[in-house]
Amino acid sequence: MGLDDKKLLDSPVKPGNDNLKAFRNSPIIYGYKNMPLLNDMFEVFLSSNRKELFPSKYWVALNKKNLEQLEKYGYDNFKRTIALDYFTWLVSPWDEQIKYLVGNLPVQSVIKNAVRTLLTKKHKCFNWAQSLSYNFITYMVYEYVLRNDKARLLDSLNEPAEGNPPEVYLKNKLISQDLANSVLEFKAVMDSGIDKKAIKTIIELGAGYGRTA
Repeated sequence: MGLDDKKLLDSPVKPGNDNLKAFRNSPIIYGYKNMPLLNDMFEVFLSSNRKELFPSKYWVALNKKNLEQLEKYGYDNFKRTIALDYFTWLVSPWDEQIKYLVGNLPVQSVIKNAVRTLLTKKHKCFNWAQSLSYNFITYMVYEYVLRNDKARLLDSLNEPAEGNPPEVYLKNKLISQDLANSVLEFKAVMDSGIDKKAIKTIIELGAGYGRTA
């Protein structure tokens, strides 16, 4: 999004007031009218002198990129922008995820999902290549989970409209990679041998916006 990632990653990162002033004067953060709470959070965090709390250069670069996306496309489209850095995939046909799905679904299903992909419209914030990539992996992973979801958990889940998710429908239902991956993650936990009856509280570490919890 116009961000020079290499320059960011190669630049020194120092906690404290110098960083606070730099971020304060940045139009990326302070030029976006709907980000006052985010501004306050950055002020508090970046003014800290505790080096052990300061993020790596990777997270500094990624957060700058995400702030640019918020400024350009707004919060209302975060599932089409920021989400692409956090477990919403746009991948090539040769990606390992696609290879696995192709190898574990019937040939007829792969062909059917390829046709659906071509018939689904281009999404706002995506170019055509990104739209096709998103459509195909979404159809594929959703069908894979449907075929392995004996408890029919997907039937009880609906994709929230928050963040303007890309519009991919299956049998008139809005579907997403988030829904499918949430069920996969839930099954991985439940099938791990834990005593399900003993569970009283669930805490998800590194939860993002908490879709699995």
